[in-house]
Amino acid sequence: MFDKKLIFDRVKSVIFVCTGNTCRSPMAEGLMRKFLAEKGVNNVSVISRGISVFEGSHASENSILAIKKYNVDLSSHRAKPLTFEEINSAGLILTMSKGHKSAILSSFPEYEDKVFTINEFAFKREKDISDPFGGSIDVYERCLDEIYECLKETADKLY
Repeated sequence: MFDKKLIFDRVKSVIFVCTGNTCRSPMAEGLMRKFLAEKGVNNVSVISRGISVFEGSHASENSILAIKKYNVDLSSHRAKPLTFEEINSAGLILTMSKGHKSAILSSFPEYEDKVFTINEFAFKREKDISDPFGGSIDVYERCLDEIYECLKETADKLY
């Protein structure tokens, strides 16, 4: 079990990472912001980034549509690449897959204590959040349900 007090003191920023920063990580960012607001936590920075980004791209249409059921608006999201400065200053980095985690740690192994897959952090399980890119709205909704489950657990652990 994570020491809630220790983690709370340390985690003042969370970064969600996926590939293009247009589907999974923006949905995770939006949901985490919502969970934190519901808990009255307003001193934590939450952002999302990608490891292979067309900078400035909008969130995918189906991400925007799927997350509306939680009253989260992604229409102003613009994709951004993950930077060293962000990795260095982050309290916690949650990736959507083992591949994303490996990509970060292959360049920055010294940060292994704060980079986890979202499933690993939430449930200590090895399972990727599948990429819905190009899929139907149903595919995006299933992806969002997986992210929701992980983030509900994560928010409860941290705050």
